[in-house]
Amino acid sequence: VARNTPSCSNAIRGVSQGGLPNSGTTGLDTVDFITISTTGDATDFGDLVFARHSGCAVASPTRAICAGGRSGDNNYNSIDFVTIMTQGVYFDFGGMINSVYPKNLVFIQIDVKKGMKQDMIDLLKSDGGIPTTVAYDGAIRYEMAFNDETYSLHLVGEWENYDKYAQYLNWRMTEDDFISKMIPLMVGGENGLKVLQPNSSYTSF
Repeated sequence: VARNTPSCSNAIRGVSQGGLPNSGTTGLDTVDFITISTTGDATDFGDLVFARHSGCAVASPTRAICAGGRSGDNNYNSIDFVTIMTQGVYFDFGGMINSVYPKNLVFIQIDVKKGMKQDMIDLLKSDGGIPTTVAYDGAIRYEMAFNDETYSLHLVGEWENYDKYAQYLNWRMTEDDFISKMIPLMVGGENGLKVLQPNSSYTSF
């Protein structure tokens, strides 16, 4: 039994590609198929080029494709394909620009006082701001955008896991003084900083 399995179909067959076993984080390379018009258990189809889970799947009338995914600590940007009406091993199709895998994202909104846009951007880009955050253990990347209509700044951060983000946030709140430098630039002081950490009901890709 597998979960987080990229699946697709044409009008005749459905294929379930790879996936995550009930225990462990190592992806599977097995592919099963069913004939949609009949009932019964799935049948072994073949194997992916790379074992993985949580990728993307798409099919045409002739081909099934598995793109991206994750296995253990590795993220894959590879694309595998097979002729969907045959059975056998998948072939390497090419590579995606970016890997597709579940991401641990944090969304931050900062309501900035009028006229303070550039001051806030410069502060966040300074050594104590985003560069320090990205250098923290577990941080992968941060992206920043400013909405001139709402006069709010938005940050999207990606972390290895939310436990490491919680450790970072605790450090920022209890041992570091950077947020205190932001407060004079925010509408409502510290209330101008809003952090959304998605719970386990949501998965980002």
